[in-house]
Amino acid sequence: EEVFPGETLFSKMDKYTEVKEIGQGAFGRAFHVKLKSTQEDFVIKKIKSELITPKIKEETTKEVTVLKQLQHE
Repeated sequence: EEVFPGETLFSKMDKYTEVKEIGQGAFGRAFHVKLKSTQEDFVIKKIKSELITPKIKEETTKEVTVLKQLQHE
């Protein structure tokens, strides 16, 4: 989901309810969340801001591209 003018990433997070932490890695943690309006399931990865470098941004973008192509059940 895109962040639109006037919105911040943090204001977008208000749309979700955190269910539980499902994983942890070197750069951050992954959480199972539900979209409040539809109860649809998602995973959100919270990355430590102090670790975000251009290389990490590139790797994260690649990861998201791959994950978007998966068919989840």
